[in-house]
Amino acid sequence: MASEAQDKKRLIREIRTVLRQEQVLLRRQPWGAEAGRIIERFSTGGKLWRGSLLIRAHRWYCGDAETAVYPLAAATEIMHAGLLIHDDIMDRDDKRRCRPAIHRELSIMGEAKRLRDCPHFGLSLAICLADLCFFLAQGIIAKISPDTARQKRLARITTEEYSQVILAQMSDVELGATRARVCPAQITRLYLYKTARYTFSLPLMLGALLAGQPDKELKQLGRFGAYLGLVFQLKDDDLGLFGQESQTGKPAGSDIRAGKQTLLRSYLTRQATPRVRARLETIFGNRDASPDDIILVKQLAEKYSARADIKKLMTAYSKKAGAMIPSLAISARYHWAMRRLIQDNLVMRAA
Repeated sequence: MASEAQDKKRLIREIRTVLRQEQVLLRRQPWGAEAGRIIERFSTGGKLWRGSLLIRAHRWYCGDAETAVYPLAAATEIMHAGLLIHDDIMDRDDKRRCRPAIHRELSIMGEAKRLRDCPHFGLSLAICLADLCFFLAQGIIAKISPDTARQKRLARITTEEYSQVILAQMSDVELGATRARVCPAQITRLYLYKTARYTFSLPLMLGALLAGQPDKELKQLGRFGAYLGLVFQLKDDDLGLFGQESQTGKPAGSDIRAGKQTLLRSYLTRQATPRVRARLETIFGNRDASPDDIILVKQLAEKYSARADIKKLMTAYSKKAGAMIPSLAISARYHWAMRRLIQDNLVMRAA
């Protein structure tokens, strides 16, 4: 059986292969070759979490990975690359993976060419590049299976899940701009559809679908993945405040400066005194918040037990995922791998 490291190496090769198969299409336009190079580098430069999970899920059901699983895994990573590019633009994040975000990289390219209005040039080209990721990924997905019924299921599930990601992203933008108090249920729903299902449920379901599993099993697997995905997002929030830039690829406190509505923020503002809450409101959403402001938020999150409460919630979701393992149609020989996935998820972070 292939190791996770071997799966990732093969996934990188597959991403490069499927993109190079599109070179005839890309080279019809002046920007095609450069766009292909950027997408290849960016889509292979992260942890490849979603594509690797898809391969792993497929193996849990059928013992080994069939050929079609690798292009599908590659498509999920290319789609993910496009979503990240758009996400950085909307969040106004100029860094990703400890280097300039794609829109910033393209702006710098514009400066080197002595173009006018380079920030707008970078943003515009990055939007186009992300759109290209979506179209290329959908083109790959459309050719996965010769089985018409299976291909229709594949198209239906990917369309449904990615559509929910976009709608949740719209809610994220609105919640980040609102002056009203946002309740934990709203934030949890946002987490579920923006991150949890697309990071865990979808790759797991796609791997199971290619292994011939029925919709009933996919639905159960989707629930299992949703619990893991919620933990993943909560851990991501925690690292965004308490982690190092070398871990997250972004400056500490970037979500605070962006005014992100997180459960950590919700718990903290609910548990703080009115005076402290008023002070926090001058920091959240303040693009000019100082390092001392961020340190204060860290201290208050510890003082008012908001961080501890988030960790309890992560543990609860992990236990719910673990309790589902026996109900899934996966051989007991892989249960240890599923439990390890649950444990690893408590410390992992996306890139």
